[in-house]
Amino acid sequence: MGKLNILIIGFNRSDLIRKSLKRLESISFINIWVFIDGPRKENKSDLHQNNLIKEICKEFKINQLRTKFNLKNLGCRNGVNEAITWFFSNVESGFILEDDIEINIDYLEYVKDLLLFH
Repeated sequence: MGKLNILIIGFNRSDLIRKSLKRLESISFINIWVFIDGPRKENKSDLHQNNLIKEICKEFKINQLRTKFNLKNLGCRNGVNEAITWFFSNVESGFILEDDIEINIDYLEYVKDLLLFH
């Protein structure tokens, strides 16, 4: 049976990305994808957070082909739109989470079964 692709969309909250990855790392039936919108123009804190998130993704061994870090900030509307477009240009089906969403593992298993059943 295939794996459930999960996209985590984030921006400048490395602490939430770490928590999300920590919650999901032990689930064997998922592939984790990460999309991070770029830093706002001349915002050193955003750039620092972006770099921290890159390191966190390496720490959790997220496949580089499954990560995308924008170089510039697209904002909520355009950033999320690009994240979804990028994700579904790489996968046939999947589940999308923002970095601050906690989800029950049983629910993810249910979603996986539904998506793989279609």
